[in-house]
Amino acid sequence: MPVVGLSLNMAANTSEATRLSYDQEQRLLLIDWQDGHHSAYPYIWLRHEQFFPLMGRPEQRQDSEFRLPEDPASLSIESTAVAQDSLIIKWTHDDSSSRHSLSALRAQCLSSEARQQRHPKPVLWDAAKAQEFPWFDGSDFEHPERRLELLLQLRDYGIALVRNLPVEAGIVADIAAYLGPLRNTHFGTLFDIRSRPEDQQGTGANIGATATFISCLGSLSIT
Repeated sequence: MPVVGLSLNMAANTSEATRLSYDQEQRLLLIDWQDGHHSAYPYIWLRHEQFFPLMGRPEQRQDSEFRLPEDPASLSIESTAVAQDSLIIKWTHDDSSSRHSLSALRAQCLSSEARQQRHPKPVLWDAAKAQEFPWFDGSDFEHPERRLELLLQLRDYGIALVRNLPVEAGIVADIAAYLGPLRNTHFGTLFDIRSRPEDQQGTGANIGATATFISCLGSLSIT
């Protein structure tokens, strides 16, 4: 079956489409956007996108067995339309309809270019740049907005400075839990490396004991 297309007359906006088409043989929905970008969405992806992940398919009962979605080869589009900034797809194979936000589709474009743009890029920094790093308070972990800022700092720069944390056993594990699950190894869940004077180390007293000062901050001057 040839590609079926629909031209749209819409205002200039990067999240608005100028043309919709679908290729039944390749089972791809094709969208041309106002900014000149082109996107292709597999039918099976569109079917997944309309489901709420935690609930499964809308027609499933809560106690029903988990079922995989349709065979991709069985999917077929009857028609497409745009209403209230949403794409409405009429599916032939099961006589159902799905609604997809155009702005969400644009934001989730599957092209390599779009994926690369969404991928976070680490920022290189030196001692001079490190002097500008913000300090976070230990209480910021309890506030979602500040915690997000801290996590973005850690994601982009690889380090976040936190003060006013309690000096007590287990605090490192408590903070690490905000970043993700703690992995248990043959050293245990938490392993301390401690800087001790040579006369206090003792033979085998602590495999993590060292007389060398340990700092992850390198040449960063902190007072």
